[in-house]
Amino acid sequence: MGFTDVRGFDNDPDCIRVSDENASLNGVSIPFCLDDLSHAYEPAGVVVANILAPVLIRFASQVAGSLATGSQARLIVSGILDEQYASVRAAYEAQGLKEIESLLIEEWRSGLFGRRA
Repeated sequence: MGFTDVRGFDNDPDCIRVSDENASLNGVSIPFCLDDLSHAYEPAGVVVANILAPVLIRFASQVAGSLATGSQARLIVSGILDEQYASVRAAYEAQGLKEIESLLIEEWRSGLFGRRA
């Protein structure tokens, strides 16, 4: 997709192993590391968080804080049960983000957020 600096992390060693395998199968090189959301990360222009709703809500400050400044920065949240999505959206709106779009597939919802202008 044209991204040049991509990094990934998970707190489950099995997920790291599977992510490494999938990246290799797709011919891309992505450094994956074992880590969690308990601290801040270097700001990125695009952040993708495929995590359960309670974790997204609990760590909203850290996830939103890892988004680079500027109007083009985007956060994608996914893996959220539809009935839990409103709480996730509210948590990120409280961090100064606005929902740009959301997508529902069966009972799972994803959301795209950007910084408020």
